[in-house]
Amino acid sequence: MKIKKLFLVLIGSVLALSSCSDDPSSIGVDILGGDLIKVVTVNSETDSISQNSHSVIRALKLGNSERLLLGKKDNAEASILIKFAFGLLDSVKNDILNNKINVISAQIEFAKNYLFVDQAAPLVVSMHKITNNWSSTDFTADSLPKLNYQSMNEFISSTLGDSLDVFKFNEQLAQEWLLSAVDSTKPDNYGIFIKPDASSQKIVGYQALSARALNIPRLRLVLEKPGVYTDTLSFFPTADLSVVTGTIPSVGAENLAIQAGMAVEAKVWFDISSIPSNAIIVSANFKVFSDTTEFISSKNFTNGLRALDLADSSSLTLTKESAVTLIKDSTGYGGDIASFVQNWVKTKNNQGFLVTAFDEGSGVDIFAIKNSNSSDITKRPKLIITYTIAK
Repeated sequence: MKIKKLFLVLIGSVLALSSCSDDPSSIGVDILGGDLIKVVTVNSETDSISQNSHSVIRALKLGNSERLLLGKKDNAEASILIKFAFGLLDSVKNDILNNKINVISAQIEFAKNYLFVDQAAPLVVSMHKITNNWSSTDFTADSLPKLNYQSMNEFISSTLGDSLDVFKFNEQLAQEWLLSAVDSTKPDNYGIFIKPDASSQKIVGYQALSARALNIPRLRLVLEKPGVYTDTLSFFPTADLSVVTGTIPSVGAENLAIQAGMAVEAKVWFDISSIPSNAIIVSANFKVFSDTTEFISSKNFTNGLRALDLADSSSLTLTKESAVTLIKDSTGYGGDIASFVQNWVKTKNNQGFLVTAFDEGSGVDIFAIKNSNSSDITKRPKLIITYTIAK
């Protein structure tokens, strides 16, 4: 009878500890299969669990991002692809078809909401007519070499302000877009590619096309029907995205670099082979330690990290496990990756996981965290796993 009471107490304790588990009912089933349970804790720092970590670049689809990035700063370069829809009155369509309308001014206006890092630094761009189709839903940095665009620079001038950047471009290109919109025999309009010049020294962010935002990019054309009228019309995007390319930033030999946008991510692996296959993971508290001297931050960017489980470490393919938010504290970032560890134990497929910026599509901020070779072993990535097994 005393054994049964002790067993019930242990059940209650484990269930209380495992409130974050994805499948609490499975814990109860496994416990009931034995006479007693054993609770075990392993600590990567004190139990000599081997680990390795390094930074990688994973191509991201940024078409759903709320922000467009443009510019060049140190290791990173951000460009924009954008195309516009043309809703026109029938009378204007007829005038365009009959060559009675001239575009006398063409500009794209972007509402600024992000800056990396110095407002006074130069932003110089070129603008190029895109000549092949593209989709914002699946375009990544790996797609950029397949993008066809004309070498001719359509850029005329720019006005860069605190909240609005305006880029004027060749009116003839806008004239071609209008004609394409009303004459199906003309070449399709695939939009414009805006990329930074090598002299640029900052990256800015603009509001992207979104159903939730008012300040989306705007194409503003001044049209003239000679001797009749001059009018200004505004048009809005059908698709837009930014593409960020570059190299892994240098953050010191003992650190892992994490940078949003490209994205540079940290791949981390712990050897959990000592954990039995029938173990029920109660918690797996993961912690990384920051090197704030290498952290480059900006306004309007979330200072946070998250963890993503890997199905294949060579292709950086993710599992279906949900992302785990790593909460910032005074020394770094941490969170419970119990669902990851349980998956590794169950499938015997421990490919490690990625540590990424919380919002990778909204900027190019740089994080630095201590790596697995840090001379201070207390600052290396840490994993403390608590699990139960039937005795």
